[in-house]
Amino acid sequence: MPFAEVACRCGTIVAGYGRGVGNGRCLVHALASIHNDGMNVSRKILVLLAALATLSATSLALGACGEEQVDADPQEVLDTASAKMKQLAGFHFVYELHQPESAKRAEGVQKVEADFNAEGEMQATLQQLVSGSLLNVEVVALADTHYVLLPLGTDWLELSPADSPLTKLNLSEGPTQIMDNITSVSLVGIEKRQGMKTYHLTGNVTKEDIETIVGTVSTADVFVADLWIGVDDSLLYEVDVDGPMTDNEPEGTWRSITLSDLGVAVDIEPPQ
Repeated sequence: MPFAEVACRCGTIVAGYGRGVGNGRCLVHALASIHNDGMNVSRKILVLLAALATLSATSLALGACGEEQVDADPQEVLDTASAKMKQLAGFHFVYELHQPESAKRAEGVQKVEADFNAEGEMQATLQQLVSGSLLNVEVVALADTHYVLLPLGTDWLELSPADSPLTKLNLSEGPTQIMDNITSVSLVGIEKRQGMKTYHLTGNVTKEDIETIVGTVSTADVFVADLWIGVDDSLLYEVDVDGPMTDNEPEGTWRSITLSDLGVAVDIEPPQ
């Protein structure tokens, strides 16, 4: 059997050795063909070793064999996703601060989990580290009034949006703002997020874009961000931003923003 034909029939092996039962069948078929050509045992072994040693090189031939190729314009991916995200009826949002376990953890907001709807209304839980203790603050944000339940509190406080702890943050539009303003963007590849096939993009974002989600940034003007956008639905599933953003955060700090329930309308009511 000509080597090019073996490469096409064994395309999944060349692209990622060891994936699936089909790969084994293909390899057996190739060896059987070699055997039928009358090669002796030593020559068959040499051929097999040579094939395994050149897996990465022969991957260039897979385009003609039907293997999926990563071919997308990163800016078009971003533009399409931005437009679709702005039309969503609602979504679930989880922001997390990740710090090295071996380092002293910086205090402040560690996690925000929230639901949003298209009207900009929100119900959220903010997890804060204060004097070594994790405390939760509940917030319900409606158009004219924000309701806040402080740690160990029993009664909700009614505040004007200007006095709310989230007054300077725009959590619902922040991820889309990052997509709109990211620069030097490039396509890393296709990866799975939440079971969905996504484009993995990377680029640079400014502190002004990050401040809409995390608050005041004091360590740098530009950060590296990674985004995962659905291949089939053009929706944003995750944003990761690398690096400490305040002076008390240790090296190795990074942040993640995960979006789910995309397009699900959330009915948010004042707390009882």
